[in-house]
Amino acid sequence: MQITNENTQITPISQPPAKFRSSKRFIFFVVAFLLILGLALSAGALFLSKSRSLPEINNGWKTYQGDSFTIDYPQNMDVKSQNSSMEEHIAFLKNQSTKPEDVIRISIYTNWSPEQAISYNVTAGGQGNTVSTDIVVDGIKGKKVIVNDPRLSKVLYVFSNNKTYTIDAYFLANDTTDTVEKMVKSIKFTTKGQNKLIENYDISAWQTYRSERGGYEVKYPQNWTPREVANANNQANVSLVLFDDKENKNFSINIYPLVDINYYLKQARCEKSTTVKDFTLKSGKTISITDACDYRNTYFWNDITYNVLVVVQTGFVLANDPLTDAFISSFNFVSPGPNPTVLNSAQATVKNLQQQAQQATLSPANIQRQADVNAISNAIKKYTQDHGTIPPGLASDMILISKDSADICKDLVPQYLSALPVDPSNIDHTPISNCNSNYITNYFVKKISSGIFSVYAPAAGINVDISSH
Repeated sequence: MQITNENTQITPISQPPAKFRSSKRFIFFVVAFLLILGLALSAGALFLSKSRSLPEINNGWKTYQGDSFTIDYPQNMDVKSQNSSMEEHIAFLKNQSTKPEDVIRISIYTNWSPEQAISYNVTAGGQGNTVSTDIVVDGIKGKKVIVNDPRLSKVLYVFSNNKTYTIDAYFLANDTTDTVEKMVKSIKFTTKGQNKLIENYDISAWQTYRSERGGYEVKYPQNWTPREVANANNQANVSLVLFDDKENKNFSINIYPLVDINYYLKQARCEKSTTVKDFTLKSGKTISITDACDYRNTYFWNDITYNVLVVVQTGFVLANDPLTDAFISSFNFVSPGPNPTVLNSAQATVKNLQQQAQQATLSPANIQRQADVNAISNAIKKYTQDHGTIPPGLASDMILISKDSADICKDLVPQYLSALPVDPSNIDHTPISNCNSNYITNYFVKKISSGIFSVYAPAAGINVDISSH
């Protein structure tokens, strides 16, 4: 409008027709409605996307939504799943790599107990020093298990919420487990159910087994089947009882005359791969334990009252599991103790075997075997010093040094050995200089850990220890 002095008349601006004004108001409301609708749809889409894969949750991490839980994971990981009626497996692959150390895996078992999952996963991970600690995942108690190996170790988390959940990952010796730790801490369950991880066993309903030969009683679960094996180990023992169960725990109780544990370990060829340490039961009784021996834990103690060594073995991998604790704690000698006739016979047998072994060690063939074993062992040590690792053909199991098994001839000959020794029991025991031949040495080798190994000569005879030290 135009403004003049106060005496000037103000002329009003002409208004548009009423019809035009109504159309303009309608357009304004339509635009506003569309804007609000767009914002609502965007918010809804963002909510839905967050319910499936939430970006920017944990410093840029995403979230995986499972049927009963969520878990955060780094952006550089791809997710792959494989399901069946009884199991669900989810793999988180770092940069699409399938190397063991680049994969974190979640497994969900419908029918397995936590103990079964631990036993399967740790045994599948190989031998090693197993350490377990208690953890809590979203308010649910579980276990963290580490199988230590100097090159490639394994960490396993196990917890139960109606089903059994495991999270496992391999890691190199110089790596940490920060990523999998953060992933585990981020787990949230949609509902809380039954925790089937047993912390203490009620043995009031267990049955009692009594060994007349061994002179003891022990309680065992009702679904186990005990059977006593007479005259086992060339009658060097007093009693051997095996307990068959449905979960491959494979408990056994062996009663020996009072001998040093090293004698027993030599018979099992475990003395060089086993660490002996004290173990305290919940009852307060202190016994000893060895691990990494033929995938079994071995518990033992001397009973000076009856002059015997008690050896309990189990295929269950955790050293502090409640089942083993309850089983061993229920063990008691009952008067009059081990059968005296059987005990005297076993003592005489052990003494005899020790004398025979000492004499056999001095035989010409075994003197040659010891020299061969030492030569192979020294060559492997030199190879390890030069390459920073033992030859690739070695494994944690004791395997034959041959073309088809532990093929280490080319690794050692001719740089560290002029020729590879062959056991005297072979018809042709000429040392091997042609590593392309289909050779068999009849010597065995076992990787104990990175840079640590042992060479054996099993053909030396029963109870004769010819091996590298």
